[in-house]
Amino acid sequence: MNTLSSNLFLDLRYTPSRMVSTWERSSMLSNFCSTLFFSDVQTKNFISTILNDLIELSVKYGSEKDCDYGLRLNQSKTGELMITMDLLLTQQKGVLFSRFLKTSKLKHLSLVLKEALYSDYSDLMIFLWMLLVFGARVSVKRNESNLNKSTNSVKTMINIAINLEENVS
Repeated sequence: MNTLSSNLFLDLRYTPSRMVSTWERSSMLSNFCSTLFFSDVQTKNFISTILNDLIELSVKYGSEKDCDYGLRLNQSKTGELMITMDLLLTQQKGVLFSRFLKTSKLKHLSLVLKEALYSDYSDLMIFLWMLLVFGARVSVKRNESNLNKSTNSVKTMINIAINLEENVS
């Protein structure tokens, strides 16, 4: 059974520049978090992969590498796994991610993937596409009122909701 081992809430803070110096940290952090929540090996690997990709994407696309970024995991009232990442993105990247998610709901996913392959952010788009294929609900929220004018960065939240009973078996 792929249920959470408890109604645990985990809130992590990390600095992208420190992850770059030792890439194993990303993998160790992802494995640790998935082990806290799950006992089933397949589910742990699935969640660890998602977390690892999110951390790597924040290192690659985050606009301020020396600021703390957040990663939260918890169980919703409906039993879904909720993963939330806080990061700083340039306005352009935040708008791009939001548009991609809106577009993906309107078009056939294979067409969205084809478009993503030709974008400058293909790895992120493919990751988001993979989540959508698994039936995850993904949203991006940008807080334009917190614009850092010197770096053109906007605080951005990526929210992922996964029904593990349907998606990992």
